Amino acid sequence: DKTNQENIRFLWDSIKKFAQYAFNKSHAVSYTLLGYWSMYVKRHYPLEFYIAQLNYTDDKDVKARLLMDANKKGYKILPPLLGKSIEKWKREGDNGLRSGLPEIKGIGEKTALKLIEAGYKGGGDFVLNKVKGINVSVLKKLDENGCFSDSIPPKDFFGIMRYSSLNLLAPERTKM
Repeated sequence: DKTNQENIRFLWDSIKKFAQYAFNKSHAVSYTLLGYWSMYVKRHYPLEFYIAQLNYTDDKDVKARLLMDANKKGYKILPPLLGKSIEKWKREGDNGLRSGLPEIKGIGEKTALKLIEAGYKGGGDFVLNKVKGINVSVLKKLDENGCFSDSIPPKDFFGIMRYSSLNLLAPERTKM
């Protein structure tokens, strides 16, 4: 009976020692797999990778880094545009990433859906087709951000260039 208790104590002590690092090992393995899958998708399906990441992150710094990375790789970062944008990021053409209407400060997903369903494309559409929940402030925000098909969007809508210290230090440099 004493030998049996010693075996149980030995087994319990072994389990306690193992528990100190087993939890960390399992997390390390799961994060490694997640990292591997993410890099596989980024390498083989880059536009889909960027779209998924941009749609599911709210961190502005993470979005800025993703947009800078996509821009460096030659993808076009397209600002929100009525008639083309939806409520999320999407692929446009072979190498374009079109942002969703909620990327405009003050326009949420519900308002974006109303704009999309109403089929608005230009400023005149607001006069012809009034929709509850779409008011003058929405029209003003869209106009300020160049979101009408007949307006010119801001050159650096997402501020990608302001995050690049190289662009700040040497804005006239040439790319090789």
